[in-house]
Amino acid sequence: MAEEPIDTQTDAPTAQRGRSSARDGSGRRRRRRGALGHTFRVAALAGVVMPTLFVIVAALFMFDREVTAPTWVTKRIEADALAFLGGGTVEFGAITLKVGSDLHPRVALTNTVLRDADQAVIGRVPRAEILISPRGLVFRQDILVQEIEVTGTQISLRRAADGSVALSFESGSAPVRQSATVAELLQGIDLVLARPGLEALEQVRADGVIVNFDDARANRSWTVDGGQVSLDLRGGSTRLRGDLSLLSGRSYVTRLVVNYESAKGDVRARMGLAIEDAVAGDLATQVPALSWLSALDAPLSASVRGEIDEEGRLGPVNAALKIGAGSIRPTADIRPIPFGSARTYLTYDPNRRELSFDRVEVASEWGSFQSEGRAYLRDLENGLPRTLLAQLALTNIELNPDQLFETPRRFDTVGIDFRLRLQPFSVEVGQFLATSEDQTVQGTADIVARPEGWDVAVDIEAQTLSSSWILSN
Repeated sequence: MAEEPIDTQTDAPTAQRGRSSARDGSGRRRRRRGALGHTFRVAALAGVVMPTLFVIVAALFMFDREVTAPTWVTKRIEADALAFLGGGTVEFGAITLKVGSDLHPRVALTNTVLRDADQAVIGRVPRAEILISPRGLVFRQDILVQEIEVTGTQISLRRAADGSVALSFESGSAPVRQSATVAELLQGIDLVLARPGLEALEQVRADGVIVNFDDARANRSWTVDGGQVSLDLRGGSTRLRGDLSLLSGRSYVTRLVVNYESAKGDVRARMGLAIEDAVAGDLATQVPALSWLSALDAPLSASVRGEIDEEGRLGPVNAALKIGAGSIRPTADIRPIPFGSARTYLTYDPNRRELSFDRVEVASEWGSFQSEGRAYLRDLENGLPRTLLAQLALTNIELNPDQLFETPRRFDTVGIDFRLRLQPFSVEVGQFLATSEDQTVQGTADIVARPEGWDVAVDIEAQTLSSSWILSN
């Protein structure tokens, strides 16, 4: 038989055993309280560690593999999409999840269809990828979008006759945003980014963008194909860049590079537009300061810079224009006046509606000159002027309209005041003063583009005007 264990307390006096029992009982209570606190600490630690372990384990299973997204991810994305639509619905062809080498979960959405509250389709996205912040999963147990990449989306932009613009993602659908101007539309980016779930967003990229632009003001439509748009929100700034190819129905493709930058939460912004091989007449319908180009049929490249002030108004705009070989042709059936090239550097003040031409260079078959001066936009209709009042000082002038002379007439300087009406096209020269080495000529002129052709009338005055100067070679 096994020996019974010896009780070391049996030989002690009863009172002593009682004191020992009291101490032992107190110790057990302390140990029970310590064990309970330890349990809470373990539970709290588990609450912090388990999400991390979940991410690590999930990453091991989904590393560089695209799998169907978990139900909780799908439900959260659907909830965010519905909140964004404000009463609409969303349909996904598929939602998949992959963890890359940087341990960032990437959710891919395919064949997404967005509908408004009336179930009308407002947008279709063939593919979108969402990069999720791992920190949001670990520390907040929440899905925080870090990057968004969209492929193959379409955008519809409509300008009404009054100049207001509406943005939608489906041709003919209800707009998702409307603004009085394009600049105001861009200012609404911060409002969109303030929505829940986008607080950690750093970048948005869109490739293969198709933009259908219908302009009721210009009575024209354009299509942008294969464009790229990026939005960078890092560093406390909102930076938007678009690189677009515009199909204008000509033999050449117009390239547009758009830049917009502002501090987050600040109305003030800087904007830039670089254009290669645009149709001068098309650009005139979009920029009031360049409306005087409407009569030109020629390719144009331009660099335009401007700012929006603290009240949301457009400030001074600087532009450099380079116009290629073309013609002055205000109507399709009139005889064009050809020219070789033109350059100009100008500043536009929208508050005063004033154009300042720092330098203008023109070379054509009718002559060539350099000039500087000012012009004022008048008779605005739906944001575009119908009249320009201008004062120009010309130098290095050589004129031979329609090869009237065997050799061009040369002048040292010409000062000219004129009124340009755009519809119908006409030039009313209130006064011109031309000087050369031995002649001073002044007068007035009227030039009108009529259906049957150009109508030109010139009145000339001079103290002395020799026939030899007029007829000489």
